[in-house]
Amino acid sequence: MPSLFHSLKAIDVPADASEFSVELAVDPGKSITLNFTDDKGAPLSGVMINGLKSESRMEQVEGTTATASGLGIGDLRPLMIRHEERQLFRMQRLEPTEGQTELTVQLLPPAIVTGRLIRSSGKPLTGLQMQVTHKIDPNMTHSLSPGQQTGADGSFEWKLPVGTAYTISAVGEKAITVARNLDVQEPMQIDLGDLIVEESTENWVDVKPKREPIKSPLTN
Repeated sequence: MPSLFHSLKAIDVPADASEFSVELAVDPGKSITLNFTDDKGAPLSGVMINGLKSESRMEQVEGTTATASGLGIGDLRPLMIRHEERQLFRMQRLEPTEGQTELTVQLLPPAIVTGRLIRSSGKPLTGLQMQVTHKIDPNMTHSLSPGQQTGADGSFEWKLPVGTAYTISAVGEKAITVARNLDVQEPMQIDLGDLIVEESTENWVDVKPKREPIKSPLTN
């Protein structure tokens, strides 16, 4: 995958060559200053961020700004940002444009997704391992951690950072797709309601919701 390399060049080495030289051009790329704000728009210091550099690594930012480097015009750099103490988060796609030098990134409270997994008889599915994946980077699938289990009544709750779409699944004897491409772009309460899991011989099964999800503003 070319986007994962700093430089890439096809070469054709003669079979009888004892040595072979090649020159690779390396461009340091573009840098953009990121300005972090909280949900009220005030400068925010002390965030943790993954994506400042091309390699995937979480870094602590002491001040209210940081520099993302090694960027290409029009290329995608996924940023995963959080402030644990304030419980503010953001999934951000950074796609630099010509002449761009900075970007303000607002961290927000997460969306809260709830639901309940049950059999068609009404029996709750308890102790299932819940998994959430997202694709802030379209070339890779990332998982949120830590995982959790459905409760005694089959219920679950996830806090999802805004800025991307999620797939929620549950794993027990079978793998259950709870929600696909659940787009979260602002803080809200998303109640999926009762989700019916019918008996199946398939290894992957989908739920049958009793109703449409109910979305409502978060309350303090």
